[in-house]
Amino acid sequence: MGTEKLDKPWTMAEFEQKSRSIWNGLGNIYSVPIEVLPKAGEN
Repeated sequence: MGTEKLDKPWTMAEFEQKSRSIWNGLGNIYSVPIEVLPKAGEN
């Protein structure tokens, strides 16, 4: 979002949509059940 080239300024609606997307420049946090993680010593 921060490096996106703009032809014109965003509307408020466009800004709100982009700021809520996964490409908003903030880190994306995911959660998974612990059971899917490998156990120590497994490859």
